[in-house]
Amino acid sequence: MLCLAFAGVVIMRQNRLPPWFLSATTLVVAIATILAILGLRRSADSSLRISVDLIQLQAVSTQLDGIEEASSRRKSVDSVDQQRTEELDLQAQTILHQLHLDATSSTKLDLIQSIYTDYIDALRPTLELLAQGQVEAAETLDEERVDPAFEQLTTLLSEENTLALEQTRRANQIADLGSIFTIALATFTIGAIAQRIQQVNNKIQQALADQAVLQASEATLQAERALLEERVGERTRELDAKNEDLSQALEQLKITQMELVQAEKMSTLGQLVAGIAHEINTPLGAIQASSSNSIKALSGLLEGLTQAFGKLSQEQRQPFLSLLQRCLVPSSSLSSMERRPLRKALGQHLEQAGLPIPPTHLDRLLDMGIRPDNLEEVLPVFEGGDRDWMLSLAYNFNRLQHNSNTIRIAVERVGKSSSPSGAMPTKISPPANPNSL
Repeated sequence: MLCLAFAGVVIMRQNRLPPWFLSATTLVVAIATILAILGLRRSADSSLRISVDLIQLQAVSTQLDGIEEASSRRKSVDSVDQQRTEELDLQAQTILHQLHLDATSSTKLDLIQSIYTDYIDALRPTLELLAQGQVEAAETLDEERVDPAFEQLTTLLSEENTLALEQTRRANQIADLGSIFTIALATFTIGAIAQRIQQVNNKIQQALADQAVLQASEATLQAERALLEERVGERTRELDAKNEDLSQALEQLKITQMELVQAEKMSTLGQLVAGIAHEINTPLGAIQASSSNSIKALSGLLEGLTQAFGKLSQEQRQPFLSLLQRCLVPSSSLSSMERRPLRKALGQHLEQAGLPIPPTHLDRLLDMGIRPDNLEEVLPVFEGGDRDWMLSLAYNFNRLQHNSNTIRIAVERVGKSSSPSGAMPTKISPPANPNSL
């Protein structure tokens, strides 16, 4: 049908078809294209709804995993956690039902339903074992069934969400192409009709001109000569006046062009200066904030070190120095997925040693480079009533190293901003505030 429409336009340009035929063909093609676009838009909306449902199901699964992790850490389950688990399971079942209504194919949805059923069937016994005080059995069931089912469910939901978003994007792209084609076809058709009308007008104008010439030839030779001379004079005066106007307009155009070029140069220069100032002020602000925080931290650390060595026993001093040395060494950042097993392993080691600490302190130990394989080196530091204070003191050392690294990155950014290479600046992390510790 599209080929027919374009062929009709080409034939009409060669004066072989009437304009009404081309208009009717274009209208039919436009209606068919619009119907196809509407179908693609509906398909895109359906894929988008599926993506939203998958995101909601993933959020519910994450909340269930959070309840299971918190209960494992507390080694107990209360009625609030059980009630919340049932509410989240009901919400997940509702979302799965909505997914079956929105989706056109149920193959993947059946797999998601099966994996979620395995996950919730393993989660409930785990919570029941924790409620009964059977911690080891609950941890074994968690490692063998709950965690693998949760990881498999999260991976499958992410893949299906990506696929749904890709289908939405493709449908929208094809619909946009159809809209562009419809507009182009209409424009091409209007141009062809306008050209045909212009050809008819040209023929009419030519016929009128020929008639005027025949009428003029009937006048007497004398009258025609006088009239011709008068017209030549008037035409000459008009041309002179128009030439003068054109000269003035050209001169004014040159002046305006020069003013516009100058204004554009000044605007570009202003933007360049503002950009350079911004690229310099941002790292300078980071340097100032990091330096101020480092000075405040040092004033408290000197006094804290004096008190620390007075409180520490002879066996605790060497592990405490090892902990401080690790704090001064930059450590690689960890993702949330990497942090979770490391934080859990640290908590288990400390609990087995009879030294349980809050979860926030576990994150601080990870930031300071402490891992399960080197925990034994610094374990004596946590023996005693001042372990929270000792950990905060060591964490301040780690923040000093972070502030120093921020200052280094900021200085490098200033150097890159002022260099002629125009390299992109390095992202600067916000300076650590020692007062927040």
